[in-house]
Amino acid sequence: MKTENIFLISILILVIAGFAYAILSSGIFASRNQATTPVPNSLGLNPILTGTTEQGDVSIELSPKAFVDGNLIVGLSANTHSIDLSKFDLKQITTLEYNGKAIKPTNAPAMSGHHVNGEIAFYVGEAISKFSITINSIPNVENRVFDWK
Repeated sequence: MKTENIFLISILILVIAGFAYAILSSGIFASRNQATTPVPNSLGLNPILTGTTEQGDVSIELSPKAFVDGNLIVGLSANTHSIDLSKFDLKQITTLEYNGKAIKPTNAPAMSGHHVNGEIAFYVGEAISKFSITINSIPNVENRVFDWK
């Protein structure tokens, strides 16, 4: 009986140690305040971030990703703690400007809740290297201009 108890306690210790290792190695306890350096994507263009997640503000990051079938694909990350994003339609409030043209997106994620990730697509026909994207009317910055020139 004593040997059986020692065996069960040993198994329990191994299980607890395994869970502890899994939790610690997953980064749950890693610092969330570490500075990050933007990494250029396959287009060689760095992401641009505007705003914050402070009260009444929205943090928006755009990252040009690729040209696919004539479309410029741009990654979007929007985060806030205080604004309901569902009242903003990215297809209406976003404009791409390039080569003297201004166009609206052909596709954009639906905004909802407080955290949105997705891709915005603009049909440009062929690859472009200099452009700007403006997003209007999202607090706390009335006109957010993301410029890659």
